[in-house]
Amino acid sequence: MNDLTFNGHIDFRSQQYENQKDSFGMRTMEINPTELCNRTCSFCPRGDWYPNKNVHLNTENARLIKRRLDEFDYQGIVILSGKGEPMLNPNINEIVSILSDRWLELITNGDRILKKPSLLDNLFENGLSRIIIDEYDNLENYNKKIEILGDRNGAIKNHFSKHHNYNNRSGSFETIEGSLNRKCYLPFYKGYIDLTMDMRFCCNDWKYKESLGNIKDSTIEELWMSSKMNSYRKDLSVGNRCNIISCKKCDADGMLLGEDSFNTLMEVI
Repeated sequence: MNDLTFNGHIDFRSQQYENQKDSFGMRTMEINPTELCNRTCSFCPRGDWYPNKNVHLNTENARLIKRRLDEFDYQGIVILSGKGEPMLNPNINEIVSILSDRWLELITNGDRILKKPSLLDNLFENGLSRIIIDEYDNLENYNKKIEILGDRNGAIKNHFSKHHNYNNRSGSFETIEGSLNRKCYLPFYKGYIDLTMDMRFCCNDWKYKESLGNIKDSTIEELWMSSKMNSYRKDLSVGNRCNIISCKKCDADGMLLGEDSFNTLMEVI
């Protein structure tokens, strides 16, 4: 177990990517398992305007995601996180089991695990590789989560006393007046599948939810390497965030990870 600082997270991911085979540059696939959350955090659109819905990823669609990842020969990281609290999905253990043939992580606020620590055992018994547990409130809960995690593969992320790199979620909050003239590597290395089975352009896009298409109708490769996605990549390769609606007011750094994927894809698009 370790205390997951912002820099520690970047270093950990960088090391993972160095030892990982990419699929057309993709190194991480994030999956949204639920639109429900038990919190309304100030840095999250859900605390302002984003609706809280009791809608979840089902096991049939989880199996579809697995088939599409297999077709894509995807050997990278899969993360269950998205726009809600994964532990509120009633099928979370079965979903973990379905997707467990790859490196699989889950990011949680840990509230349910604090109340029922055996939930953590269930996740790892079903094949979870690593868990990241956020702590937003206080040192007491932080220490309890450290104790519950024990020697399992995971980390506690301290949000109550340490800096974390929150961004404005594609302009969901007005933090900048114009557009940043800055490259972004996210669409070069990170995919995102919503619980609708839409593959979204960006994991940070809470506001526009721009879809590349649906994996019920298309393969991941077709969507990831589509003309639309590659057109956006070309704009972002020279810092033209102003040309993309979900990037115009985004203040994400965008260049903390993914340079290798950027270089790989820029040779072929």
